[in-house]
Amino acid sequence: MDTLDVSLKKALAGNGELSLIYGPVYGIESQKLDSFHVKLLWNHPELGDITCDQLMAIAERNGMTQMLGQWMLHKTCERLEQWQLYSGRAMKASLKICLSQLEDKRFCEGVLYALQQFHLDPGCLAFELELGLQDKVTDHLLFALTYLRARGVRIHLAETGTNGHSDALWRMIPATGVKLSPSLIGAIHQKSRDRLAVSSMIEEAHRLGLRVTAEGVICREHFDILQELGCDCAEGMLFGKPDNPEELDIELLPSIRH
Repeated sequence: MDTLDVSLKKALAGNGELSLIYGPVYGIESQKLDSFHVKLLWNHPELGDITCDQLMAIAERNGMTQMLGQWMLHKTCERLEQWQLYSGRAMKASLKICLSQLEDKRFCEGVLYALQQFHLDPGCLAFELELGLQDKVTDHLLFALTYLRARGVRIHLAETGTNGHSDALWRMIPATGVKLSPSLIGAIHQKSRDRLAVSSMIEEAHRLGLRVTAEGVICREHFDILQELGCDCAEGMLFGKPDNPEELDIELLPSIRH
């Protein structure tokens, strides 16, 4: 059996084991498709499916985050261009990045090159960054995020509520939005404490001019409460299982189906 780093290099070379799945994100007020959340999946021939988070951890241990990130960026932009040509309208997508990618000076150049190569507006792309209170915010990290945002790329702070958050951190990072963790959303229809916490975070984010997306929305009750609380977008199983782009009919997705 190949070591994981050797196997990953083979997968990145194009042996068909890596794929991207797309989950719809809906605007809560409009109840129409807003964008897609892109996740990476590795169908390892011996280990089975390796999730995006597991895959990124493997890549980070083996110094392959840049290679993996560039592959994911290229494939996402290629798909957005195809959908744009097919539908006649711009589509948007968000994908996760890690701190080590942003610390590489070539990262920003690679992003702008991919957008230019596939004739995409920078606003079509959003990067999701998990950043807790324990993480060190370096000058280079802030420069990279500021550089991308100044050119129109959207920046989301992901997993909010699990890694800690504060006004100071949200003010420091040049983000355009935050994503509330599924662990916060799961019981908002049952526990008033969770509902109050979500309400407080939404109000806090809006005061700072940030759009709020709730992850893990699995039932209509979640959606109705988030609408009442003023949340901007939602994603989760209520809107369908994330799928291979070839299986998605984007013409059937624009309105929420209940």
